[in-house]
Amino acid sequence: MTALCALDFKSCSGEVSDEQDKMAQAAHKVPILNNMAVCLSKQGHPQRSLTMLDQVLKIDSDNPKALSRKLTTMLELS
Repeated sequence: MTALCALDFKSCSGEVSDEQDKMAQAAHKVPILNNMAVCLSKQGHPQRSLTMLDQVLKIDSDNPKALSRKLTTMLELS
């Protein structure tokens, strides 16, 4: 969570362009959120894991890891 908060470039009051923010999200937030989702799933928190994966898919709708992990988690819930 600390890493995600540190990546909040929007708090830099206009010093970062929207394009730079999108690049940072794709390069840094996606792997962090994917890893958090795996950890949450392994700790027995599938719903929280799905929330993290949904955040990844908002940034990168074709992310193969997030799609695969979401499918696996949803199958485990059913």
